[in-house]
Amino acid sequence: MPQITERGLGQMIHYVCKYTPVELLNAFGEECAVLEEMPENFEMSDQIAHANLCGFGKSVIQAVLEGKVKQLVLVNCCDSARRVYDIVESTGKCKFLYMLDLPHEDNECEKVKYAQAIMRLKKAYEKFSGKTFDKEAFLNSFTENETEMKPYIGLLGVRVTGILEKMIRDNIRMDVENLTCTGGRRLAVIREELEKMEDDAMFLAYADALLSQMPCFRMNNSTRRNRLYLDPNLKGIIYHTIKFCDYYGFEYASIKRDIKVPLLKIETDFTSQSAGQLLTRVQAFAETLEGSEDMDPSKGISEEIRKKMESGVYYVAGIDSGSTSTDVVILDKDGKIKSTMIIPTGGGAMMSAEKSLEMAVEKAGIRKEDIVRIVTTGYGRAYIDSGDDSITEITCHAKGAHYLNPNVRTVIDTAVSYTHLTLPTNSRV
Repeated sequence: MPQITERGLGQMIHYVCKYTPVELLNAFGEECAVLEEMPENFEMSDQIAHANLCGFGKSVIQAVLEGKVKQLVLVNCCDSARRVYDIVESTGKCKFLYMLDLPHEDNECEKVKYAQAIMRLKKAYEKFSGKTFDKEAFLNSFTENETEMKPYIGLLGVRVTGILEKMIRDNIRMDVENLTCTGGRRLAVIREELEKMEDDAMFLAYADALLSQMPCFRMNNSTRRNRLYLDPNLKGIIYHTIKFCDYYGFEYASIKRDIKVPLLKIETDFTSQSAGQLLTRVQAFAETLEGSEDMDPSKGISEEIRKKMESGVYYVAGIDSGSTSTDVVILDKDGKIKSTMIIPTGGGAMMSAEKSLEMAVEKAGIRKEDIVRIVTTGYGRAYIDSGDDSITEITCHAKGAHYLNPNVRTVIDTAVSYTHLTLPTNSRV
């Protein structure tokens, strides 16, 4: 049922689910956008929402309370969504608020019921806006889907914001398909066929197209989702969950046992701070993917360095730039430790790295020119430009553990602000 307080035309209509009939709302001349507000905190929503409400639900309430959302279409996809509707309704902050009834099945009976639900939304918005549904605008809002198939990483689970999705895309050297509950919105419709239909038949076909998308975990029929896991072009999965989201927590538990491709689980509370903390894990996952495809240790080595390596006398160095100390280790061609050095990081990662390396070289009794490759890691690795390669500490932990003891399967790294669980010989980080 809609809650209508006053007309607010010209306001963006926000929605939260890929099953939302966006094309229907476009037919009223309205612009629609996924609500993906990722606040810094839940200071306002925490005052009126239950402590165990999921982070996304709180973010919706926070956006409404801050006056960023005036028209909102929700879907009864879970209990949290229902509670969000009740809370937002009680605030009176939305000019148009509607809860769309979404079925659990995609059979013929449920398609009819969903078509009726869509038409109820249509009537509600007509009453609210005073506008008339424009069939031509409705038809024009459908776009053709790209059919080209190529290797990709599947972004699955619960919704991700543009911030998090961009970070993933920027750090994964492969196409990323957003197949979360707000992504991958592809409708199999033929405009010419819809154009010839009467309204009842048209909305039934529309409901069919909406329900035939890659199913979310609310849907009982997971056949299309299971087929996705067998797609030969699927090279890895990044699975996102939100704290207190039971639906996708259950799905992750069910697929992790059977998935054969590399799998990374990330969890946020849907705040901007939580997204930023995931960068290292995403980069480590990218290194896992690259390593599974290409384990050539000579990759990127110049001809000059290659000749030096062929001469038989050379060394490699690793620099770990941490928040409190900068650590250096030099290995000979046989992988034996030649020297080590640990110094306080001080005011700058670059300066500390150079100083520590110089001291390690002197201790080893070699020349810096004898070092053919320098690999950097740690939080300050991005600020060191003297390295030949930069690797996340998660990958380094895995490789180091395997070097020391090939039988090790798990490393737990507990730091001041985080805990990393690393699986050295498994593709899942």
